[in-house]
Amino acid sequence: MAGGRRQPRRSLDVGEAGRNGDGWPGGESPRRRWLRQAWSTGCGLALAGCALTDHVPGTSSAGAGPASGAPLPAAPGRESADPAADAQLAPHQFSLDLGFVQDGDLHAYVQRVGRTLQAGAHSPAQPCTVRVVNAHHVNSYSFPGGSIGLTRGWLVMLRDESELAAVLAHQLGHLGSRQVAQALPRNEWRPRLLASTLSVSQDSAWTPVIGPADPLGDSPLLCDFTLDQEIAADALAMRYLARAGYPPQAWPRLLDRLAERARTQPGLLATLNRHHPLDDARRRRAHESATALQDATTRRRADPALWAARLAWLRRQVPAIEACQLGELAMLGQDPGTAAMHFEQALRVASDDYATRVRLAQCLQVQGHSREAQLHAQVARELHPGEAQAHRLVATLQLSLRDAAKAWLALEQYDRLLPGDPGVIFLQGVALEALGRTRHAAEHYRTYLRLTHEGQAAQYALSRLKALGYPP
Repeated sequence: MAGGRRQPRRSLDVGEAGRNGDGWPGGESPRRRWLRQAWSTGCGLALAGCALTDHVPGTSSAGAGPASGAPLPAAPGRESADPAADAQLAPHQFSLDLGFVQDGDLHAYVQRVGRTLQAGAHSPAQPCTVRVVNAHHVNSYSFPGGSIGLTRGWLVMLRDESELAAVLAHQLGHLGSRQVAQALPRNEWRPRLLASTLSVSQDSAWTPVIGPADPLGDSPLLCDFTLDQEIAADALAMRYLARAGYPPQAWPRLLDRLAERARTQPGLLATLNRHHPLDDARRRRAHESATALQDATTRRRADPALWAARLAWLRRQVPAIEACQLGELAMLGQDPGTAAMHFEQALRVASDDYATRVRLAQCLQVQGHSREAQLHAQVARELHPGEAQAHRLVATLQLSLRDAAKAWLALEQYDRLLPGDPGVIFLQGVALEALGRTRHAAEHYRTYLRLTHEGQAAQYALSRLKALGYPP
């Protein structure tokens, strides 16, 4: 594993070797670097939403002839997509959901289903990018440029390809009706990104505890929809399904199961229901719409053998996923002892699962077992070196263990993988102060305070500036 680990872009020595001519580790001030990263995230990575498609082997764009029926809005194509939104926002949300599932065949399969739907909706010019993320709760979401996230907690609920198509078709319905673009206007991108990245560092002082959001998976980066918008997206989704050859009834059938699951395990669907409201009237309308469209379905594309083959690896992870779901609910219930028991159970099933290692490390961190947590966080970083959250977790644990040099390196790696997170500026200030770089630490604290004055981290930064004798 160690041989495949990428080295940080910049490094910091405890001595003078880490400074440039101006005395800054890495070559520029924190404020200038944050502004550069915020700009490059929006502009230099503007094609990231499209480029991700090329990173999954085996992706194809199978065509599908349209079923008969009235014209309907096309799923997002090149003329309506806004990849800049996805470049700024989607990577942070995907990382909050613990990154992509490391199964190229699964991603290629899910992507093919998405492209089949989009081809049937007469919009193959710029395929949407569908990603399965490691999160254990039940959710799916999309961004204006066509990036779609689907949690593995929802994927393991699905029974066949038609239900997968139904979930993706619903997101295409939100995109095709421009509801996503309306819910995420450009003037809200930066405030939402700041809110999502500052949330962790505001919750605690110099060694922030990183854990699951409450509700599970919630984030300022997710769109909010009204019940009327959901009903409209449902109607579009079922027409997309019919045109692509899938049974429209798959979506209302899945809505019924979601309603039942919400009654038994509401915590796992709290974020989904918060952003995509579901009530009996909506389910009834979906059943009525599906019944009217069933005659237009001329063929079924689902292949049960292919479904079983592509989900075989994920199905083997189901006991671990279910144990992690219980663990996360216990963490939200302020019961870290029970949570650790569930995460350890999951680890016995899937010792090489990145998300399980991260959650167990977070749980141990909450209990003050920093050294044991560090071991699991380090394994997680080796299992998935390209995913940012383990690097940040390692950094906070190294700070609690008073190893500021290693914390700095982990923060640099996180910063390279997921630039534009102002919370990293605060943590780097803590590391610099511990390394004796008080002037540089003060500048990091001041930069952080220009972004927010709320939360314990801001209070800590202000108190350290006063103690070090620097103006805020």
